[in-house]
Amino acid sequence: MVYSLMNGLKARPYKIRKCKQEEWLKQTEALIQNRMDALNRFDFSLMAIRHDNYDKIVTDTNVLNANIHSLDSICSNNTPLTQIEQNEPKEIEGLPFVATAWKDVELKDFKSLKIHLEQLKEKQNFYSNNIRHIEDTRFTSTSNVERQKFDYFPFIDTIIRKAYKRGLIEEPKVEEEENLRRLLRK
Repeated sequence: MVYSLMNGLKARPYKIRKCKQEEWLKQTEALIQNRMDALNRFDFSLMAIRHDNYDKIVTDTNVLNANIHSLDSICSNNTPLTQIEQNEPKEIEGLPFVATAWKDVELKDFKSLKIHLEQLKEKQNFYSNNIRHIEDTRFTSTSNVERQKFDYFPFIDTIIRKAYKRGLIEEPKVEEEENLRRLLRK
């Protein structure tokens, strides 16, 4: 999906068109080039684009938590492998300690299991902190966008009233006022 925040004042990006993951850069380049050509301007700000890995981190953390819970119960109770649920995912990309810890269980090497379990708990803390950081960043970004939305009416109303009191603005004529009301109704 190709998204746009063309003027930077919208609350969030909006979808421009669907595309395959491999094609998004070419489509984005074409969109920007078309806009530059149409406006005959070259003063554009570009925002960095990156993959949002939040969902993957949350999923990996949940899988890691399930594995740690199972491995912890095995380690503390010396529960035989036959009594453990076999449906636990045993691998997480980038975390070889999970598979290694389960190998320790199969080999009944509880000393190595404790070491690998501690390494997994350190990774669990890292993932949890990473998730908290992403959520805080998202909250701050949303708050900043909300702060950018202003109600200018009281400001404009005050300026017009003061200008009228000082004689800088004349009383509108009746026909101009009627034309203005007609325009505002449309």
